[in-house]
Amino acid sequence: MGDKVTHEADELISERFSFATVDDDGNVVDMNPLCLDLLGYEKSDVIGCHLSQFLKGIPNKATIKNIATVISSAPKHEMNGFHTFWAQGREKAPIAVAVTYALLMTGEKVTKVVYIWDNRQITNGKSELEKLKQILEFKVKIRTVELANKEKQLKEALQRLREAQNELIESEKMSALGGLVAGVAHEINTPVGISLTAITHMDELIDALALKYQQRTMAKTDIEDFFADIKEGTHIILGNLNRASKLVNSFKNIAVDQSSEEERLLDLAAYTQEILFSLKPILKKAHAEIEIDCPTPIEITLNAGAYSQVITNLINNALLHAFAGSKIDGRIIISMTKVAKEVVIIFKDNGCGMDKNTVAQVFDPFFTTKRGQGGSGLGLHLVFNLVTKTLKGKIAIESQVGQGTSFTLRIPYQ
Repeated sequence: MGDKVTHEADELISERFSFATVDDDGNVVDMNPLCLDLLGYEKSDVIGCHLSQFLKGIPNKATIKNIATVISSAPKHEMNGFHTFWAQGREKAPIAVAVTYALLMTGEKVTKVVYIWDNRQITNGKSELEKLKQILEFKVKIRTVELANKEKQLKEALQRLREAQNELIESEKMSALGGLVAGVAHEINTPVGISLTAITHMDELIDALALKYQQRTMAKTDIEDFFADIKEGTHIILGNLNRASKLVNSFKNIAVDQSSEEERLLDLAAYTQEILFSLKPILKKAHAEIEIDCPTPIEITLNAGAYSQVITNLINNALLHAFAGSKIDGRIIISMTKVAKEVVIIFKDNGCGMDKNTVAQVFDPFFTTKRGQGGSGLGLHLVFNLVTKTLKGKIAIESQVGQGTSFTLRIPYQ
């Protein structure tokens, strides 16, 4: 509807009013028949010529921005919104004209228009000028509605983008949890495999002793050796199954926390150690060591899941970026202290560090220096959101190339 009415208004203006359209450099792009007749030119004579050739007082080679300023600064005409100029025709004496400048929008296109009205027709043309004013005002109203609709569409598109971003962040969380599952499964395989081997060996020992008993060849030393072997096998099995059980329990606690929004009282250093234990498979593979420095016990009530995701993602980020291609073993120190009503956690690595440009963008969504190499660009963005929104804290970063990276988290507590 708006486009149709705008088109009809354009046709009406073109039929009744004298005007030229110009580009940013002030050169004529088009001139309608009424304006050509007023100035005595053919269209081929004016296209590409600067407006200063037709309106006296317009500086030569002035840009449209300067032309608009000159027009608005000229003496006011008796018609509201117009200014007095002299127009130079091709073979005619200068003509007194009323001039105004306007921007017209059609769809996405912006047209720069200079209206030129012959003063000799002002008396009979006042009603026409009023019509021009009404038409222009009507077009502005139409364009306002169209812009409002576009603004609504942009807001809806932005909302869809935010929803998609949130979905990607949730996917990143599940991806991290999936990696944890894979690592734990691999780590459990070793103690379970050793236990299975020990049990199999014990089963063979039982069969061998039973055979000697049946053949009546069993000696006292056979029984003594059997008990010694069974005791050793039992010790091996218990040790490895305890190791697997501890790993499963640690994983269960971390996995449950990461899928929960509940707050609970934590011994921060002990819980951080539990997180590290669940990450042991990937730390072993990456040849990275982590030290927890907590001089005095810190008990704090917070969202355990959010905290475990923050620590997990900071570690994963260090393994992927800080220590990639490093010839030295990676080392991370997690320091914890109470300062006033905050817990200050400093996560520092001895990795490759970052330049200023990377530091400035490190928390931005989808920013990564490892595109296509395992980096999603969401890990540290997720950390930032969890610290600032879920944990109601603050996070800062310091880094220099070759000097490692330090993240400082400040989390309030009651």
